[in-house]
Amino acid sequence: MRMNCDQARAILSEYLRDNSDLSTHDSKKITGYFECRKLKKEEFLFEQGKRFPYLVFVVQGVLRSWVYDEQGREVVKTFVSDRQFLAEIDSFKRNAPCAFSVSSVTDAELLVLSKSNYAQLREEVPAWHMFFMQGAMEAMNTMIRREEFLKQGEAADKYDYFLENFPHLAATVPLKYIASYLQINQSTLSRLRRKD
Repeated sequence: MRMNCDQARAILSEYLRDNSDLSTHDSKKITGYFECRKLKKEEFLFEQGKRFPYLVFVVQGVLRSWVYDEQGREVVKTFVSDRQFLAEIDSFKRNAPCAFSVSSVTDAELLVLSKSNYAQLREEVPAWHMFFMQGAMEAMNTMIRREEFLKQGEAADKYDYFLENFPHLAATVPLKYIASYLQINQSTLSRLRRKD
């Protein structure tokens, strides 16, 4: 579903209301600083080695973050989908080159917040910074737990984990990206999927 900026901001406002103690007034002020952006399927949001000083809220769609391994193959690190935030923290905070790439798996509707708008919001709505930092810490802890599991689990356990934690992605994301994320061979994943 294609949406306009007001509809996208309304979804962010609802997310903030449901996931924070921010007032309605503060939520409205925050959403006003975000700008709309659309990505087509397989379009880059940013590339490894370049700078991307923005915070992103995925209104609708699926993105993937990935790096290249020693053999030059893409390795999917995570998926970000509806009503989730994304930032390359070093690039956002220190204007450093991005350590990974992000591209769209599907068409996507995004809201983006520039570093300068973030700084202004931090002054106007101090609770916004606390919300952002808490979310960043939770995301980091979740990513570390996933990474540890994906290094040790058996192929079937990894796939079960994916189905349990990302049921909405199993039918949307191409098999090659799921296999890369789970660190298993695509033919193994095809066999596991046929058993379901």
